[in-house]
Amino acid sequence: MRLKNTLIWGMILLLLAVFVYYYEVKGGRERQKTAEAAKHIFTFEEPDINKLELQYADTHIQCIKADTGAWRLVKPVDSAGDSKAIQGVIATLKEAIIERKLDVSDQTPAAYGLDNPQLKLVIASKDKEYKLLLGNRNPMGNLMYAKREADSQLFLLNPGLLDSFKRDVFELRDKRVISVPEVEVTQIELDYPERKLILTNDVQAGWQISYPDKLKADPDEVSSLIRQINSLRVKEFIAEKTDKPAAFGLAKPTLSLTVTAGKDQLQRRLLIGRRDKEKQGIYARRGERPQIMLLDTKVTTKLTKEIFDLRERRILKFDTVWVNELELDYPERALQLKKEGGDWQLVKPEKAPAKGYMVESLIYGLAYLKATAFIEGKPKPDAVYGFDKPQVKATLKLLQGDQSSTLSLLVGASAGQDDKSVYVRRNDGRIFMVPKDIVEQLSKKPADLKRDIAKD
Repeated sequence: MRLKNTLIWGMILLLLAVFVYYYEVKGGRERQKTAEAAKHIFTFEEPDINKLELQYADTHIQCIKADTGAWRLVKPVDSAGDSKAIQGVIATLKEAIIERKLDVSDQTPAAYGLDNPQLKLVIASKDKEYKLLLGNRNPMGNLMYAKREADSQLFLLNPGLLDSFKRDVFELRDKRVISVPEVEVTQIELDYPERKLILTNDVQAGWQISYPDKLKADPDEVSSLIRQINSLRVKEFIAEKTDKPAAFGLAKPTLSLTVTAGKDQLQRRLLIGRRDKEKQGIYARRGERPQIMLLDTKVTTKLTKEIFDLRERRILKFDTVWVNELELDYPERALQLKKEGGDWQLVKPEKAPAKGYMVESLIYGLAYLKATAFIEGKPKPDAVYGFDKPQVKATLKLLQGDQSSTLSLLVGASAGQDDKSVYVRRNDGRIFMVPKDIVEQLSKKPADLKRDIAKD
């Protein structure tokens, strides 16, 4: 009998626990969720929204989202939309909450400024539309009257929402001049009045200057150029179209940029026209679009390039992980470092563990040393460049799998009148000018490189 009573009480306690969980815990969460949702003006899922309309004063803006997810303006102009700005308006509406509901209806909308609202905001999904009207501020001035168009219930909102919702055409319009993924770019053509530069991305050899000279291009510089192109933004849309391009200096542009990209080799062309001092900008037009744009005056600086700016200027081109030996020969002494078991060791003039980070810094400096000038033509005698009495000779031994190779760089005398450069000669005989600080970077003593084991 006692066991039976114990089982009955156990069942009762279990049922109570289940009731408490579902009603108090889970149900409490649902009730809280419902209460929070009731505070919001609308409840919707952002990804479902495919239309945004803003109506205020004499402005009517309409934006539509394509199946691809990209937004487009369709009123008052037909143009690509700024998806981030449009989504920002929608996100703000989703999070907007009602400050206070009023016990009045919209029987006298003029009293609240809702007969001619400051803003009518409309969003829509595939099967539902949401409309919000924003009216006058309340007598205290700290809140704003509002209502859903489909309801008679009036409520008060934070007046700051009006500024968050009210966007002009320029703010919602895509202001990117050219937008293309860097990895898809296959050719860049820069056509100036007196010269032309063409960069081509070769599948095997990488980026090349293909015109006017055939030279290897610096991939970092090309990458930087593409980023600069993608960073261009419209400062102002001057006209949707014109039959007088000469008025903007576009009949004979100061620069024509053509970017070819993608599997379909689509070309995007940008024409740069004249500078407008009053507007503090430069007129431009996308070759395939009729709109006249005003860009920042810095566009000419970003897009004006010389062969030297874009050609490969690294002296020694190698991967730093391949290096397993470094020698530095000075007029009166020499240093030799070897990688043994993954650690760097000083082996000459004495044997001692080396500071790995110091050795790697030396190697990195050599790997990314860039020419400030190229010495072309037949070289002069060594004494002219200081190679008869070099300041330092750096020798790198590389091991890549079973393949070994050696690179060397001879640092000679100061070059140029400004005394900011020195001559260097690669082991293939090519001569360059490089920043003079390479001498200081390579001038090391054993004490600089030895690792203090006692402090490790």
